[in-house]
Amino acid sequence: APQSLGSAIYDDAFTNIWGWQSLWDGTNGFNNAYSKDFSQGAKCIEWQAGEWDGYVIGINNWSYHDTDKYKAIRFSVKAEKPGKVKFFVNGSTELNVKIVDIKTLWTYVEIPYSEVGGITELTQIGFQEFGGFGGNNMLLDDIGLILK
Repeated sequence: APQSLGSAIYDDAFTNIWGWQSLWDGTNGFNNAYSKDFSQGAKCIEWQAGEWDGYVIGINNWSYHDTDKYKAIRFSVKAEKPGKVKFFVNGSTELNVKIVDIKTLWTYVEIPYSEVGGITELTQIGFQEFGGFGGNNMLLDDIGLILK
């Protein structure tokens, strides 16, 4: 299999690793079962992000994922307009970040823990619209963890 079993956070729906989610601006359009376009499976997350807005996924609070078994976070992303998204972990939008170029075609992204502060546990992941041109409509799919 391309990914290890049990490593997905979102795969057509949220898995047991997912704990909660939050939009910084509740007026952003959001659909976690968007079926008109996806990178794999039959559904993805559609997020109509306003300029600089954010979307956070909390990892389940009964067993935060330590990084002993995993080395990276993965996701696929596609946008209506080419731009950027700031990816961040554990709530730190200034320290544990990686700026990712996004395109109008599906792009697979792997972000090693070493590139987001060398974290030892994962409590949340987040995305911030970072294009600076009034927002962007983004699709997110195949969100998960990569084994060492």
